[in-house]
Amino acid sequence: MQVYVPDKQLRDALVSQYEMSRRFGKAQASILMRLISELFASARLGDFCSLPQSRFRQLDGKRKGQIALNLLPPLEVVIAPLDEPGSEAQNSAPSWTAATHVNILDVTESLQIPISDV
Repeated sequence: MQVYVPDKQLRDALVSQYEMSRRFGKAQASILMRLISELFASARLGDFCSLPQSRFRQLDGKRKGQIALNLLPPLEVVIAPLDEPGSEAQNSAPSWTAATHVNILDVTESLQIPISDV
């Protein structure tokens, strides 16, 4: 999968293990590095989200269409699929599962607990 980081400050923080550790803490940096590696290794977003260790939730409101990937509480990574949204599959899987390009938009704190593994 192709992974993009449009924000320059966030991109700089995600490129270096040292910067990740400094900005997010050592434990979070380790999980974040693994998560980014798994995103790159997955063919589609649906493949990534079907991994047993991935905890995520679909966002709503002003972040509708985006997905939050949980790290250690309270941090989460907010991503957005870049592929054109198509019709939902026959098995009623969300259309973003076929996405092959994503933007990492933010690493932010959240007080919400993942509701389900969609």
